[in-house]
Amino acid sequence: MDLMILIVVLLGAFLLYYLIETIRSLHQEIKEIKTKCVNTDSKDNKDIEFKTSTVDPMVGMNKSLINNMNYLKNYFDINK
Repeated sequence: MDLMILIVVLLGAFLLYYLIETIRSLHQEIKEIKTKCVNTDSKDNKDIEFKTSTVDPMVGMNKSLINNMNYLKNYFDINK
């Protein structure tokens, strides 16, 4: 029983160490990406602009609901 507890504790410690090292390496990669790829210089007036052309969620849901209801109505009308 003591050997089993020792194995479980060692396995848990290894898993915890692995997760900590993985998080640390990912954090380092994110730092490198930020320093190499993201420029915050506004000297050139090259500000990043995100343009979106999405539909209002309520309008999209209403259209989807109406289309589904029409489909079901037509399906049951055909299969009388």
